[in-house]
Amino acid sequence: MPAALLIAAGAAGTAVWLADGPDKAVRLVVGLISALALWGTAIWTVMGAASAASHGVRE
Repeated sequence: MPAALLIAAGAAGTAVWLADGPDKAVRLVVGLISALALWGTAIWTVMGAASAASHGVRE
């Protein structure tokens, strides 16, 4: 899942670049989407571990 989101971030940045967007906009789009994807993955992972711990599941 994270890999697909990071690929989407690159594709979005490429779309902005191909539309003659400024370099700043390309970096903003790629950086923002990447950050949200990675933060979302981290939160999802932590919540899953917390849920497993509350049910007494050992890793």
